[in-house]
Amino acid sequence: MWLKFHRFDFQEQALLESLGRAIAVAQNFESNCKYVLMILEVENALERKQYSSLREARPYVEKLLQLMLGGVVHRFGKSGEFSRAEIDTLVAAKDARNYVAHEAAFELVICNGPFGPSLMDKVNRFEREVTNLTEGDGLVSLWSFYIQEHEPQPLSTISYPSDARTWVLEPLTRLGFSVPESAH
Repeated sequence: MWLKFHRFDFQEQALLESLGRAIAVAQNFESNCKYVLMILEVENALERKQYSSLREARPYVEKLLQLMLGGVVHRFGKSGEFSRAEIDTLVAAKDARNYVAHEAAFELVICNGPFGPSLMDKVNRFEREVTNLTEGDGLVSLWSFYIQEHEPQPLSTISYPSDARTWVLEPLTRLGFSVPESAH
């Protein structure tokens, strides 16, 4: 059936506003993952002399940019360039991105009936997923910054994961939901 968006109450609207913000973070995460992987793999391919120029590597770049996020994270893991903790952070963020993109709206707003988990349990899950997502986004954003700027991380961005989490969850806290502080 159709969404009854004209009947969404303030609570449902706050949930959707928070979800929209989470989607923005999720897209930033995915875009940065693809960018970092593209730079890493193209640099390695050029070093191995697989391509004589960036122009020649263009089809490879296009192929890399078409990868699904799971494939991108898998390639990070296989590269040997990253720690186990970094890969675990990326996997958790990838799973959180998938939750935000494919499940959260249905769970939080569309099918928020009297059966199944309580709304607070659903909000708590959303909060955990947002925390995982912002941790992963902070990590790949830092890598992207290093690649582009070749400078140390600006002090103003050290708290990015926490700041992004606060921004995403602000519509819920404004409405009075008690959202626990991040355990990370």
